[in-house]
Amino acid sequence: MKKFFAGLCILSVIACAVKLSATINFSDLISETNKTIVADLRVAVPSCSEDDIQTIQMEFATRNIRANYNKCSTDDMWNSYANFSLPITIVKQSLNADSDIFLQFINNGLYVRTSDKLSVVTDTSNDIFVEKINITSIEFYLVNDTNDSVKIKTGLAFVDDEPVYNKIISVNPYDRILIKLPDVANKLLEKSNAEYLIFEVITE
Repeated sequence: MKKFFAGLCILSVIACAVKLSATINFSDLISETNKTIVADLRVAVPSCSEDDIQTIQMEFATRNIRANYNKCSTDDMWNSYANFSLPITIVKQSLNADSDIFLQFINNGLYVRTSDKLSVVTDTSNDIFVEKINITSIEFYLVNDTNDSVKIKTGLAFVDDEPVYNKIISVNPYDRILIKLPDVANKLLEKSNAEYLIFEVITE
């Protein structure tokens, strides 16, 4: 996944951190039709200047990434972040998703996948910048928006900041949990046609 976001920072000597976060409603997983959710994409930028924001937007356009710019903010430590909205499709059977990164719910398992059209940086002259990108952070909020408790078995992940592996977790009605993917998942998702199991739903 590092290479997926590499182009966002190739014009900057400053290390670039990218965070992808999205909320997944359980009802969207068990629905028979594909769903599109909107993820938040936060990209570290040198500043909130118009030039720096336009640089990111041009890189999005070059790689056909359908992200919409929302705002840019600077924290107390003078770190600046540009915030975008990124549509992500939850597919059920077919792997045909019109995005570089998508989710698939099949056989009670939720996977994050990369397509065969994954955008990568091909200009080797920019390799020095690729090395300056921080490991991408990918996280999902799972919301149980149904009237019944849901049991899931995690893959390797962090759930509410606790490291877990193959752990069975009950999510009560209208509760939510935070699932963060580990570094090994980020490394795997650098490639096209990659997949990583987030969790599987336990049915009784």
